[in-house]
Amino acid sequence: RGAMGAGASLVGGKDEPALVTVEEVRTARERDQYRIAYKRSEEFLDRERGLCGVAGYLSSSPYHRPLMKDKMERSLGCLDDVANSYSHDQRRSTGHTEVVQRALTGGGAVRAMCTLGDTAAVACASEGGPVWVYNWREGEVVSQFRGAADCAAGKGGPHCEGSVRRLAALGEDKSFLATGDTNGYLALWDLAGPALASEAHVHQGAITGLRGDRNGGLVATTSEDTYILVSDTATNSGLVRARPESGTCGHNIPNSALEVAGDLARSAQLFVGGADGKLRVWTKDDSGVKRHSTLSCAGGQPTECWLAHDGWRLAVATAPADALFCPEPARGGGFRLFDVRKLGGDGTSCLVAEYVSPTTHREDPSLWTPPGALDMVLAERSGTTFALCLLGGGVYGFDLDRAAGLSKPGVRRPKGEDEAVETNAGLAPAFDFDVVAEHDGAYSPPHYPCSIAAAGSFVFTATTAPSLGVWRQPSESERFGHNSFVGPAKPPLVLRSRCLPWQPPEGVALEPGCGAKAAHFNALAGPTALQAVMQALETDRSRHRGLMAKDIGSWPGPLRPEDLVRGVTKAQEDGAPVHDMVLA
Repeated sequence: RGAMGAGASLVGGKDEPALVTVEEVRTARERDQYRIAYKRSEEFLDRERGLCGVAGYLSSSPYHRPLMKDKMERSLGCLDDVANSYSHDQRRSTGHTEVVQRALTGGGAVRAMCTLGDTAAVACASEGGPVWVYNWREGEVVSQFRGAADCAAGKGGPHCEGSVRRLAALGEDKSFLATGDTNGYLALWDLAGPALASEAHVHQGAITGLRGDRNGGLVATTSEDTYILVSDTATNSGLVRARPESGTCGHNIPNSALEVAGDLARSAQLFVGGADGKLRVWTKDDSGVKRHSTLSCAGGQPTECWLAHDGWRLAVATAPADALFCPEPARGGGFRLFDVRKLGGDGTSCLVAEYVSPTTHREDPSLWTPPGALDMVLAERSGTTFALCLLGGGVYGFDLDRAAGLSKPGVRRPKGEDEAVETNAGLAPAFDFDVVAEHDGAYSPPHYPCSIAAAGSFVFTATTAPSLGVWRQPSESERFGHNSFVGPAKPPLVLRSRCLPWQPPEGVALEPGCGAKAAHFNALAGPTALQAVMQALETDRSRHRGLMAKDIGSWPGPLRPEDLVRGVTKAQEDGAPVHDMVLA
């Protein structure tokens, strides 16, 4: 029998309300909560779709979902307005924005980058192991994984000790990111989480090449263990595995770069660079992977290969080959352009143009940089395809359209070399630009750019400072001034944003055992965003007359305006400095 009293009494010993209206009220309340939350979410997403569209990216992209989720859960929405206003002030003052991120503090320099589906997001792999997605228009890290804290918690995968050197965005919507590390592990990450989708130990050496097909179902990798592997990301298994046969050219030669032309699921060509200064061409079809031909890089080891959108211009960046594997005299590395329509024979007819790298881009010989090309990417500007190479500490831009129009191969060597060689003006770099000197040049030891990526008219460069720079390529049609006044020519790259490592305040120690490149700092290592805003607010208040907080707290009775004025006068008579006062 139910007890007398509230409508929540029990009947027949069952945990149910005696009054049916109680359950209806609960259901209506839950329905109202859901409706209000859904309406708030839709209003927020509609607002973000408009703002993100103006900023130049889609808020509905899978790799931006962690950022949208974080924004929805923020209790202080005005932080976005504060950050945007501060960015506009920086741009008006210095021409570019500067943000500080902890992702650069613990992981070290960015050694690999990969652009995603728009010009705002770029995936970065730090030297220490972490991988993070950065939205430079928002100035925020969208997601971060594979870090020390993630590995300790079991979220970064069972094998995340090695450094990631190759990245590839997979799928039409770029919702997945494939990573290849120095220990031979191939991992697939769902950027919408982010979460580890799969992981496999596919090579016995460092992965040196990584490419995916259009649908993201298949991934091709090369490694220092000399093998070429095509894997299925759905089943996490290798489909095709090949390497040069014993006694043939390339046997036991470590691979250094990879590019894929065609569809891995059907028929494709694989261009595989070797440490012996050769670029080997393989074909893949239903019967497997077979060797086709070999292209010589004249003593230069391919470090990166990219195929232009037309499908026949192959750009290759080279560094000095390993003398242990290369019988030819080592060269300084540089840039080579091939026409893959002319494959066959000894491969000499495929060479369209070549540029031999100078020893260094910098005038001071003491500013040492690694020889050859460290990285390369293809970029489109005003309908022209450029190859951007990191050579001698600078960014060299090569106009592929102009180079492909050469009647015969030629070589442009830096001034000062005694060897008489043929020089063709079409092989000269369209521009060379130092991305380090202005902002990261005043360091010892000197820093240099170590990774590059491009999306649209924007170029992303990472330096060993460490720092991450976002540059815009001005269009040739852009003008400054008018017909009677023509302003100075714009530089080939204009800085838009810089991302710098966060530095702990003085007197704050790192976590025990973390070292100089700690993955993260103590909880008291720095102020939160809200604390930083409140601190700035108090700084603004201190510039005006006010009362010390302790004086306000000890003031008898309710405060009135005349009491505040009297308190300020009393505090000044007591010798209290005005800048130490805060107004409650």
